[in-house]
Parts: sequence; C-alpha cells; structure tokens
Amino acid sequence: MKSVRPKVLFLFSNERTTAYKAIVEGKNHAGGFWGMIGLPECGVDATFIEIEQYFPAWLTHFIRHHTHPYFFHILLFPILLRYDIVYTSTAFGTQLLHTLYPFKKPVWVMHDFSIAGMIGNGTTFKQRIFRYMASCSGGIVTLGEEEAERLRLLFPHLKERIAFIPYGADLIFFKPTNSEKKNMVFGVGRDPDRDWDTLVRIAPQILANIVIATHERRIAHLRPFPLNVMAGQFSVEELLQKYQEAKVFVLPLNTASGLNDAMGCSALYEALSLGKAIVATDTHTMRAYITDGENGLLVPERNPEALKQVLNRVLGDDVLRERLEKASREYAEENLNLQEQTKKLAEFFTRILL
Repeated sequence: MKSVRPKVLFLFSNERTTAYKAIVEGKNHAGGFWGMIGLPECGVDATFIEIEQYFPAWLTHFIRHHTHPYFFHILLFPILLRYDIVYTSTAFGTQLLHTLYPFKKPVWVMHDFSIAGMIGNGTTFKQRIFRYMASCSGGIVTLGEEEAERLRLLFPHLKERIAFIPYGADLIFFKPTNSEKKNMVFGVGRDPDRDWDTLVRIAPQILANIVIATHERRIAHLRPFPLNVMAGQFSVEELLQKYQEAKVFVLPLNTASGLNDAMGCSALYEALSLGKAIVATDTHTMRAYITDGENGLLVPERNPEALKQVLNRVLGDDVLRERLEKASREYAEENLNLQEQTKKLAEFFTRILL
C-alpha cells in the first residue's frame, strides 16, 4: 500500500517559476498548472521542478534555446526517482529513459494533448517508439472524451488508467462583468496550431474589429494586417479587459499536423468561464466542451467561408449572442470548476498507485 499522500512531480516544458510567483501573490490564476496548486488540499503532495532551479542562468538559457523541450528534464532524472508519480505532457525524451529504467517507481502519467495523433498509423520508427512508450506508461489523462476512447482501444491494458479530466478554470478570477461590449472579435493563443491565417484572410469581410493576443512570430508573416485587425501581447489585466469587451470569442485551429489536437483548451476554459459567445473550430477536443448551437458554435476546420458566416451571424444577432453567453458560463460552472476537477485528478493519482 502506498502512502496516504502521494508525491506527484509536474514537469512543464516552459519556465513556470515566474507564473507560480504571480499566483502566490494573487496576480494570476492557477488554471495553467493543471490542478497542481490545489492538489495538497486534496491529499496529494504536488510540486514542479525545472532546470532553472539547478543550473546557472547561462546554462539554462543555452539548454532552452538549443535543446528540444522533450529532453530538458533528462538532466534531472535522479531527482524524479524521489516521487511516486511524474505527470507531464511533453518530456518524451525523459519518458523514454524512464521506460527503459528497470524499477517501477515513479509511475509515469501522461497528460495528453494528442497521443493518438503522434502515434498516427504506427508505420514510422518514431511512431512505433512513441506507441511503446505510451503503452508502458502508468496512466493517461486526456482533455477530450473522444481521445480517451481512442487510447482505450489502442491500449486495452490501460483501460482503467485512462481518464478524461479537464484541468478546469478559476471561476472567480474568470467571472463575467457588466462591462459594455465593443463591436469586437477576440482571439487568444500562442501555440502553432492557431489558424490565424484563415482569420486574418477573412477579416475584411467581418463586421467588427478583430484583436488577436499572440506572439509576434505567430502572425508576423501576415503583416500588413487589414485595417480592422490588431495583434500583440497583453498583460493579464489587459487580457481580461479584452475578453470582457469582446462580443465574440473566436478559437480558430489547424490540426493538420496531427500533433496538437487538444491545443486551445486553456483559452476555451477562460472564454467559457467568462460567459463569452464562442465560435470555435470543430475538432474532437472542442466537441468535448462545445455542443454546437447550445454553448457555442462550431465551424469546419480551415473553412474561411463558414468562419466568416458564423462570426457575422453572432455579431448581428444579439438574442443568439446573449443565449450563448449565458450557456457558456453555466457550462463552466457545472463542468470546469477548478477545485472539482483537481479533486478528480487527486482521486485518479491515488487510484493508480493502489
């Protein structure tokens, strides 16, 4: 029998100490830590480590700029052995080392963004290696029910160790206000699977201003923008203001790579919690949260005409927009409460150690 309080180590691909300090100081929400912040209250000791905690700044800078994120944590492998569970979505190089490690502790749990997509048809050497690694994991947490079912079929021996558990949202931090809405469409996302190309292409035909919150490198190739498009990076306070002011939240995705089918969940959770009228790309992960016509509208992937029509429809129909806004917040309250989802994650961790 394992200890009453499992020790869980989270591994993130990017630097998180700065964000963690902001949460401790009450300046940011805890949703981006996948439930880690609230796990101690649920009987699980949880923490994270990163290379910045163990190596000088010059070396960590070199590692992050010249090494793939899959391999960042190999240098910390001996430290991983102190924990009962390692929980991560990317550290695949370290996971391969763990797969070859002859002892059972720690249990490796994958936080899935697209395991089935990365396995693909299993014909390449990389796909076969990745499938073997996933099959040897101790459990998988997915961000969509369809993905969970696909993985249960791929790995029947892990059937009871695969669970769909959204990491949830801070419903107090992300709470609708009575702010006056502007004639604006707002989109958020820094990952490479955001389909900003399609959104910018149809912008001249959209009957509103469009604001995109992202890294410059994601949209630099699209400049100069149409007159009704603005893009940049915003502070947490500015992001909240843009969310509140927007009439429509748009989440355009391009999953053609097959590697990041669950991208967009963080922004989706925030928009649902803030009670936004949402227009999102119809992917299997979005379908886990959006019922088309009820708490959002789904459009076919890489379909400019459909995206244009749906955005203009919501912008021009206040009754529809307000109904979607109400349903979004209700869905978040019923299904995305951060504390409730963290409890489910704690129960999952405890169960797989039995």
